[in-house]
Amino acid sequence: MGVRNKTTPKKIKTYYGLADCHGIESFICEEDFIIKAMIRQLRDESLIQSDPNQELGEALSMLTWRARANFQRHAVVYTAKLIKVKAHTINNMLAAKKYAEALIYLKENALEIGVSKEFGQKNMWSKIPNPDLDPFRGKD
Repeated sequence: MGVRNKTTPKKIKTYYGLADCHGIESFICEEDFIIKAMIRQLRDESLIQSDPNQELGEALSMLTWRARANFQRHAVVYTAKLIKVKAHTINNMLAAKKYAEALIYLKENALEIGVSKEFGQKNMWSKIPNPDLDPFRGKD
């Protein structure tokens, strides 16, 4: 008998977000986002029926614009495949405001990571987290 792999597809989820020199800024579960969009449509019949996948695309577009607006902080849009328990750990770190630690944990534990190809984001991804990269750090 062979060893069974306990990482079933149901336990693996796709996450999207924005990270910068200070760590993870946003961490969105694709499945949860789509389900919430569908529930919003069910609750509010006056909403124009839209495709939940289109709403996700619009959210990713917004993240891209935010990355562009925060270029000086090495902001990067990412996608990551994670086992649910690892994602839960990241959510706990974010709740505890451990943004840099959460990004390091994400990089170490993601089964797969994708980074936008725009304006050198792959290069920026390799440099973050690092608060020293923020040109406005400590300036009030």
